[in-house]
Amino acid sequence: MATEPSRDREETRSSAPLSSANGNGAAAAEASGVRQERVLSEMSHELGNFFHKLYYWADYLRSEGPTSNGNGEGTAAEMLERTIRHLEGFLKIALEYFAPVDVSPMRMTGNDLLESFVARLSTRLCGTSLQIDRPDGAEVPEVLVDPGRTSQALEIAVRHVAQQVGDESRLTVAMRTATYGDRPCIELRVLVEQPAGSSPFFRTAEAGVEWALMEKLFQLHGGGVCEHLVAGQACGFSLFIPVNR
Repeated sequence: MATEPSRDREETRSSAPLSSANGNGAAAAEASGVRQERVLSEMSHELGNFFHKLYYWADYLRSEGPTSNGNGEGTAAEMLERTIRHLEGFLKIALEYFAPVDVSPMRMTGNDLLESFVARLSTRLCGTSLQIDRPDGAEVPEVLVDPGRTSQALEIAVRHVAQQVGDESRLTVAMRTATYGDRPCIELRVLVEQPAGSSPFFRTAEAGVEWALMEKLFQLHGGGVCEHLVAGQACGFSLFIPVNR
């Protein structure tokens, strides 16, 4: 298996499973409430940003007219249109998070899950070093997943990574068997090494709502998401899906 980034001691921050074998429903409900409060806070912050941009460009058009801004980034009208499109996308993600979701699990091998994730990731990377660590020798167990919902969750993870890595970044994707809560799982671990002096691995408020949707989709499968922290800053994450028993 690959060695993890040799910086400071790694910590983890995970989302609690929606349910557990010991029947601790109160704790699960409390964790779910905390997540929803966090998502609502991020939504409020991001909506404020959107409306600020909308008012700015609308006022500009009223006062100056639809003239070019002269720096090749398009007209004020185009900027207003782009902001509206981004707002529509953001609201769609937010509504998906709060809407009821059904899953229809089907069998999939752990290797197929890994290959699906790597294929998506490879098409988004431009010059980033990518190392794939597959399990040696041991047979990889099957998982039960809803193909559509899992595809949606993996796409969010890929988009999150691709937006933050560059030519000098190093990316490692590893798969192994692990335990999440008290359940045996397949773990897809993504670790990012950024060049010295670069910005840390992070999420904006808008990406945070999308990330929360990804957490929800994995939790509906009985799994979850765990962030890896070094010196309090995220350097990667793990995706957990329970094995088919």
